[in-house]
Amino acid sequence: MNHTLVELEDTGTQISNSDSKEESTIQSFNVNFLDLSIDFDTNSPTVHHRSSVCSCYCPPFLLHFVNLLKSYVMECLYTHYSPNSSELPELSKTDITMFGGRCFQYSQDPDIHPWKDFLEEFHSLFWFSYRKDFPPIPPSNFTTDAGWGCMLRSGQMMFAQALVAHCLGRDWRTKQNDPIVRKQYYEIFRYFEDKPAASFSVHKIAQIGTKFGKSVGEWFGPSTIAQVLGDLVCIYRPANLAVYTSNDSTLYLDEITDICGKIETDNSNNNAPMKESWKPLFIVIPLRLGLDHLNAIYLPNLRQTLSFPQSVGIVGGKPRAAMFFVAVQDENVFYLDPHVVQPTVSMDSTSESFSTQTFHNPIPQKMPFTSIDPSLALGFYCKDQNDFIDFWKRATQMSREDNPLFGVETEAPDYRKKEPLSLATFEDDLVIL
Repeated sequence: MNHTLVELEDTGTQISNSDSKEESTIQSFNVNFLDLSIDFDTNSPTVHHRSSVCSCYCPPFLLHFVNLLKSYVMECLYTHYSPNSSELPELSKTDITMFGGRCFQYSQDPDIHPWKDFLEEFHSLFWFSYRKDFPPIPPSNFTTDAGWGCMLRSGQMMFAQALVAHCLGRDWRTKQNDPIVRKQYYEIFRYFEDKPAASFSVHKIAQIGTKFGKSVGEWFGPSTIAQVLGDLVCIYRPANLAVYTSNDSTLYLDEITDICGKIETDNSNNNAPMKESWKPLFIVIPLRLGLDHLNAIYLPNLRQTLSFPQSVGIVGGKPRAAMFFVAVQDENVFYLDPHVVQPTVSMDSTSESFSTQTFHNPIPQKMPFTSIDPSLALGFYCKDQNDFIDFWKRATQMSREDNPLFGVETEAPDYRKKEPLSLATFEDDLVIL
């Protein structure tokens, strides 16, 4: 049964507007709305998921209206009170490791920023945040994903890094100006344009989510975004990319071989033997590494998998918020935060280029590793068979160590071949906004 309850409670909290350098004291409040509790405090609003509220039954059409209103409220909140810091976080002199195994060291050169290379690398990452004023997501009337789409955006970011590695190469940076590469760069963005026709738009992700019991405007967990991305890659096959989504925290070699390997004939020579080809592969592994909190025993292996050359990051979050984790230093993790509302960018197909300024973020956000919610999903990209073999060796070695994150097996058990499990069975209860 769905209930609706709106309460206002004066708290007299002090808040600051991200668009202003001055902090002002106002009569702030707590809002209890539907299943949300919104607390205004210090620098930004905090949104809690309420396990239960008491009021009258809310019929579906009214619930849809309330969800639209809730999205509008959240759009206003995140537009004026962004949780993102506009200043660089404090960085130590310890090495920084980014996904893909890229390591950055503190520079002693007095003429440049000591973390210049890392910051340039971070700025090159694709950043997808909340957007507003895009075409409605059928069959709803949502024209913004503010307040509910952060896991969808985090999933977009992780898959975008796989496409960048696939189409542009792992060493690509935004400062590269080769015309052919730049054209591919813009084409990758068009996969994620905020319109119903784009293959990996928030529209398509939300619509496929209904197949897994998620209404448009409803929050996703890491397992759901893994399922949806898997389905969309299977449907659209961007650049002949294959996908494997684990649904029981285990990778099975025979299943992956069925997806990636096939026998082809060399038509250029009738006498040539049959040869094996291998599709580039995107792997997503949803995990739950603890009950209410991330269990610290998994941290060493979590850091290790991020350093795999094939890693394309981690989608997850802290309680009440989803984000895309990209690098680690000491006991902290750096991330891209989608909780910023920006206008939708039109990517006119008749134009060779468009502004991508709002799709790159120069300021990394930082949080303690231990603050991560235990529900998350690992992403990997293997460009060819040799790359996959290297990944498999690393994953196998990790699986033999203490507290492995996931398992690897040569052959899938019989029950999977008869009736594959659905990730819905293992859906997490992470509350994300």
